[in-house]
Amino acid sequence: YNLNADDLKKGDAELMILIKAFDDTFSQTVHSRTSYKYNEVVFNAKFKPVFHPDEGGIMTMDLSKINDYALNKT
Repeated sequence: YNLNADDLKKGDAELMILIKAFDDTFSQTVHSRTSYKYNEVVFNAKFKPVFHPDEGGIMTMDLSKINDYALNKT
């Protein structure tokens, strides 16, 4: 949409995030929702990977890294 921080601020923007997943332990669908205002958005960045293979080669998810991000080089 080619919006920048000023555009979001002027529009008092809010991003709504909805996540739906399946919990294998309890065999049920789980939902999560949250929102972010324009001043909570980190521009020119991307999230770091949270999936990594363990010693046996099985992919695991490290939830302690869920909020980690890296600024893009410009």
